[in-house]
Amino acid sequence: MAQPTDSFKQFHYGLRPSKQVERKIMIEVLLRLSKARYNISDYTYLGFGSVYYVDFVMFHKYLFMEEMVCVEWGDVEKRMRFNKPFKFIKLKLGALLNYIPSMRQTKKYLVWLDYDRSLDLEMLQDIDGCLNRMARQSIFIITIDARPKLPTDQFDLEDMMAEERERLTVETYQEWFGRHVEKEITLDTISRLHVAPLFYEVVVERMRQTEEIIANDRSLAAVREKASQNGGGAPTVKALAASRQLQNDLAQIGEWGIILRDPSIGLVDFLHQREGKTVCLCWKLGEPRVEWWHPIETGIAGRAHL
Repeated sequence: MAQPTDSFKQFHYGLRPSKQVERKIMIEVLLRLSKARYNISDYTYLGFGSVYYVDFVMFHKYLFMEEMVCVEWGDVEKRMRFNKPFKFIKLKLGALLNYIPSMRQTKKYLVWLDYDRSLDLEMLQDIDGCLNRMARQSIFIITIDARPKLPTDQFDLEDMMAEERERLTVETYQEWFGRHVEKEITLDTISRLHVAPLFYEVVVERMRQTEEIIANDRSLAAVREKASQNGGGAPTVKALAASRQLQNDLAQIGEWGIILRDPSIGLVDFLHQREGKTVCLCWKLGEPRVEWWHPIETGIAGRAHL
């Protein structure tokens, strides 16, 4: 799992001109959506507040939002509680992936995941989680650092030469994002001033895949509803049979002690004892053998070689 960067210590978020422009553009877009019967003021805002809560103050001031959830982690609890500008903000300390399951699927959300690091697998998992929990007509926004940088808590980059670091970045991005882009990720892809086109393509494709899975789930739910009313035709019987088989297979996998983490990439975990602690062995479809592990509380981003 990526570690908190505490980027607020480097600069005051409220004083960054480019960030203020970004916020105002976003507010203008949301105000226009309000004219299209998106009652933004009734939405629940979910975002990263940092210690300044700048986005929360502006969204309340200009969009009249009064249901807000701030997810933040790191050693900032006292400062976050002291600086909280409104009582109605619910402060959730910890990683976003720990909060996502508590999102109400009947509630409309405005989610802004404003990361201060480059795209990684953990962000893709956050996308999947949020989209699966948000009601229709919710709004999802993600902003990231559009530079090719690997997380320093997962890779020892300090003593690497520039060429070696670039090669590792290409190999890692190809492993992480290769299935989301049409062309192979090469050195030229990451040697430009930024990799915004690559990150954009990956995020859009991941969202499309997740939305397709959600749509299929809804279609199956509709089939089940129709079947309960009319006894079902041949296609309905086949769909329900396939659904039952899938449920049986998942139950069997669970009995074997296998945890299905991400079916879209074939990612599974196995509970394992390592140095007296219970950890997860990690395997992904296409890997020749099980050779990774991670602590129970972290995801694939925190895995390490055995």
